Amino acid sequence: MKSLPVMMLRRRASVLWSIVRALGNGIRRRTVLPWDIDPKGGMELAFGRRLFDRLACQTTAGMLALLEDAARFMQERQARDHPAIQLIKL
Repeated sequence: MKSLPVMMLRRRASVLWSIVRALGNGIRRRTVLPWDIDPKGGMELAFGRRLFDRLACQTTAGMLALLEDAARFMQERQARDHPAIQLIKL
């Protein structure tokens, strides 16, 4: 089974953590690779950093790079007619 990034766009940290917990087995097996952005400098997500394959929270440039990588990944998968990453907006 291939790994697939999951990028979570959230409003409430408690909802995000519920989803991360539900994805726990996939995260452990590395079939789910959570990506996220914490514009509060890591205040919401830094304590769980090891659960995320990618977490951008330090600089605007880092956050933008993560979004650009997600868009590029989706376009590459779309060109091969495969499902793209999952975007979960909370």
